[in-house]
Amino acid sequence: MIKNDDILEILLTASNIIRDYYDKGFEINIKNDSSPVTEVDIKINDFLKNKLTKLLPKSGWLSEESADNLERLNKEFVWIVDPIDGTSKLIKKIPEFSISVALVRNGIPVISSIINPITLEYGISNKWDNLIFSNHFNKNNYENDDMSIIVSSSEMSRGNLDIFINDKYPLKKIGSVAYKLLRIAGGKDNIYITLSPKAEWDICAGIGLVLDSGKSVIRFDKKENIFNQKDLKVSKGFIAGTKKDIENFKTIFSFLENF
Repeated sequence: MIKNDDILEILLTASNIIRDYYDKGFEINIKNDSSPVTEVDIKINDFLKNKLTKLLPKSGWLSEESADNLERLNKEFVWIVDPIDGTSKLIKKIPEFSISVALVRNGIPVISSIINPITLEYGISNKWDNLIFSNHFNKNNYENDDMSIIVSSSEMSRGNLDIFINDKYPLKKIGSVAYKLLRIAGGKDNIYITLSPKAEWDICAGIGLVLDSGKSVIRFDKKENIFNQKDLKVSKGFIAGTKKDIENFKTIFSFLENF
């Protein structure tokens, strides 16, 4: 049985490794899809794979920075990991990136964990333990009087979210899909809206954490949150928040009923 302390120790150690590189610098390369990858991504990927698969030796592995081994499709338990979600923010030394680690059992998250390695904000939900957050978050899941809507910096720069620009509720640009989902789960913000496709490693831990915190995720592809699929792409975006906040948001932006 894996406990929260096991996961937290691994996340904090990985964070310390990242913080060392953050201060001294690191090598940057470009992947085939033209996205950046650093030596830090690879270092953390290898560290996490070593530590996590030792916790559950017969588990499968799926990570952005590992070649996909389809044997995972036959595994009961699979780790779904993004060693650094938000590499571009790491490169720019903007502390809006995260480590995202989920364990799924037959496609359903049983452990969901995310940490921001610089601020050390974290959240862990665990079917064998409980739900915990760092003291950065409001444990009572207080709903803000002024709705805080967080969005992707890159989606905003591309104009993808212009339809949501309004005078009453400014859109707050924050990096890293997983970090934004952590903020929703922990009650720092009310709504996270995205219209862009995602990969499983971007969202698995975050969606698990949001749902385990009693909040909701509505996917625009209308599919259930079942992970470890052969096709790793989630073709459309989603909205995350409390049921009440999502209903309020959909009232403001009524065209969402057509998504």
